[in-house]
Amino acid sequence: MEQGKALRQLEGKLSMVGDHVSVLSGKLEDLLFRAQRIAHSLKEDGKSKVKVADTMFGYDLQTFRRDVRAFGQEAGGLSSVLGSLEHGAAYDESSVMHAQAVMRLADRAHKGVSALLDKAVLAHQHIREAEHKVEAWYMVQEMTSLAQMTQVLPGMANKVLLGVSSRKAGEPVPAPADAPAHSGGGGPVHAPASVSGPILQRKAAVPLRPVGRMVQGSVVNLPAIPPAPPPRP
Repeated sequence: MEQGKALRQLEGKLSMVGDHVSVLSGKLEDLLFRAQRIAHSLKEDGKSKVKVADTMFGYDLQTFRRDVRAFGQEAGGLSSVLGSLEHGAAYDESSVMHAQAVMRLADRAHKGVSALLDKAVLAHQHIREAEHKVEAWYMVQEMTSLAQMTQVLPGMANKVLLGVSSRKAGEPVPAPADAPAHSGGGGPVHAPASVSGPILQRKAAVPLRPVGRMVQGSVVNLPAIPPAPPPRP
């Protein structure tokens, strides 16, 4: 499968996992509030043995456990998918954005599951009835396994991001789009430098004129000019 396509599919799956964590968090907050209210009522009315009228708490607790198990099956294959992407990660500039999104979503899923575990432990501490307390204990164990399962996701997603955004040793650097195409080794082809400076041109030859004065077709020699006298001492 193409690396970019696999990253996009994983991004969508992690987004759905994050939404599922938000839904579970809302349900668990409701159970925690009801557990605290029941514990407070039992503490205040312990002497009179007044039964708290919340008969649906045990059923809702079992329903939440089923949702947790379904979420575990949904999130169980994330580590294997990230592992395969990590081993086959190659440099691809177009996939960096999707790899960053995968890393953010993986970190969000791990933090959400860790928050769910904290709420589950708190709910277990507030539950007083023995039957519900056993159910809450199993819920805490399942949430602990989920937290351990998602703990490795941010690190694996970070390795995938490094593999996608980093070139391996000896990998050639891709040429820019506007660079001129050339064949053979060596550096880039440079454009020839323009010729600077004036261009010298040879003038036409001028015919020599005879020394003297033309008189009726003959040449009359002029007297020679005496040399300059030497300078006085």
